[in-house]
Amino acid sequence: MSAQYKIQEDPPKTPNQTAPSYHARFIPGNTVRIDQLCQEISDMSSFTPGDVRGIIQALTDRIVFHLEYGDDLDIEGLGHFTASLHCDQPQNGIRFSAAHVKFKTVKFRCCKLLKERLQSMRFKPVPKEERYSGIAVEKRKENILNHLRNKSVIQSSTCMAINSCSRYMAIQDLKALIAEGKIVQIGNKKSAMYRQETTP
Repeated sequence: MSAQYKIQEDPPKTPNQTAPSYHARFIPGNTVRIDQLCQEISDMSSFTPGDVRGIIQALTDRIVFHLEYGDDLDIEGLGHFTASLHCDQPQNGIRFSAAHVKFKTVKFRCCKLLKERLQSMRFKPVPKEERYSGIAVEKRKENILNHLRNKSVIQSSTCMAINSCSRYMAIQDLKALIAEGKIVQIGNKKSAMYRQETTP
């Protein structure tokens, strides 16, 4: 099996840039869920799908347990897990206490062995008929609004998928819809989400 990719042109870095630059972008494949993983592992081992699910659940529970106690986890062949924190700013001269400290997120750093195993990845270009088809800007914006009629929020990565465009183009479309008063941004940078503007 091979991962699909397509070549995208980068936005110009300076107004005077004459030679274009390009980057390769993954074409998203299937979303593999727990049931499929359990069945695949069962097929290649003596464990039943239920056994595999139980082991994965037990592993997940142990990861949560150790992260809750501030431990870092280094899982050989997979990577390193660590929890990060943030704190609320105390008001009216109140001193910092444990009540101000909150869990923020789990950070994952894949291990060297996993990276080495992925060096042998095979790639193939996306079929010609599936490449970017030059969807007009108004149609791209319409696709975004149609998505928001069924879903409460959208991210730039979803815009890239539904319009087969680069992140730069998706961001430009979202900025245009914000300027038109049709959507609002929630959050910042790549984690930002967007929802439809509600009329008062």
